[in-house]
Amino acid sequence: MGLLDRLFGRAAAPTRAPLLQAALQRAVELIEPKLALARDWQSSLTPGVEAAISCARDVAGRLEPVLPLSRAAWSDSALLRAAFATPEAVDETLRTAREVQRFFRTHADAAQVCAVLGMQFKRVRQFDRDLVDGQVVEDVQLERASFQAHQLKVVAADPEALRQAAGARVFNDLMLAAARRLAEAAARGKDLSVVRAMLQARLRMLERDEGSLFSDEPDVANDGIADLQAQRTEIELQLVSLSDSIAATGTGADALERQLEIARNALLHAREVLHIERQQLRLDSMNRVLPQDDPRGQLVSFETAQGVGADRAFVAVSIRRQDMPDGGLRIGAVERTL
Repeated sequence: MGLLDRLFGRAAAPTRAPLLQAALQRAVELIEPKLALARDWQSSLTPGVEAAISCARDVAGRLEPVLPLSRAAWSDSALLRAAFATPEAVDETLRTAREVQRFFRTHADAAQVCAVLGMQFKRVRQFDRDLVDGQVVEDVQLERASFQAHQLKVVAADPEALRQAAGARVFNDLMLAAARRLAEAAARGKDLSVVRAMLQARLRMLERDEGSLFSDEPDVANDGIADLQAQRTEIELQLVSLSDSIAATGTGADALERQLEIARNALLHAREVLHIERQQLRLDSMNRVLPQDDPRGQLVSFETAQGVGADRAFVAVSIRRQDMPDGGLRIGAVERTL
């Protein structure tokens, strides 16, 4: 467990040195190491990093209660029955859970492990038969909850350690999102630089009274003096606008300071990048979404995360060593493939 992980546990952790310092160092390490060369980079980046810490702590705090995950627990849990079509599907997820198996392999005395169960979640609309006022009606539009691509990536020895590990993962994801924003800005800057170079070449041609063989634009020699000056003025104005736009992408003058501003703004909007929402659905045995007061279904609650990758549902689970199915992945073989 690293120093940074302490920011995301249940207890309110201070966001000042040394924890904030560790978070700032991790931020520039993941976003762009050169940002640490910018003037006053720590004070500039601090508001954004604090916003990312707050978002990650929110996600970590939602990892409770911890739901037992096993083949035997499937029949007793409405959520597990919604997430897994059969008890065998639970076994299959555990059988292929590399991180869970690696934990048990490296912690020989551990009787159980906590993990984040992540799943692709969708609400799918389709037409099917349904019971309406005691009559079976065909082609009724229904909505079903779909849970697929189950994963158990984040594991820890206990619920508190799980919250810390999950929070650190979310923090890293937000840093990578900021790095992606920088890369997108740099790409825009390169495209704009190409346009600027073409306009600069066109301006030089105008100044030399030269034209192009293949261009659709009229030759300079055929233009009047007023038209020639108007073209020059228009191109000069475009060049000024392009230079401002290029500077805004962090690829012009004072690039580091502008890149720092882009990264900070991306982190300040962390809750827009990663939207967390609690879902509470009433589902029947076919995973059809029912009205909240419909007695045919049972309520299930879980969290969803939108952004930073695919939309996912997630819930904290605990797994006992004795509930691990036989015939799982051989950890040594798995590690050789990583």
